[in-house]
Amino acid sequence: MLRCRAKEELERAREYIAGTYYIALQTNSSQAASLCLNQLYELGWRETMDYPEKIRRVTAEQVLEVARKYLDTDRYVQAILVPSSHRQSLPDEQGEED
Repeated sequence: MLRCRAKEELERAREYIAGTYYIALQTNSSQAASLCLNQLYELGWRETMDYPEKIRRVTAEQVLEVARKYLDTDRYVQAILVPSSHRQSLPDEQGEED
């Protein structure tokens, strides 16, 4: 089971995606484009209205399933961003310093 914080994070992500989707549909041209693209991709015109609810129904288990399928923990890149004012000499991957 997911910890409480992870559940809150998933809920926040779902609401953010649904909310920004509605914001993106505020103009007539964006609504028309969405309707046309959904028809073109054979999703049907209703997808424009149904998409936010589909996002809200995504479960943590579904997110984990997709992550396991597409993210390889043996092959990833890690980036660390440090403001130049706070940068200390960070070792590179071979253990050498800059």
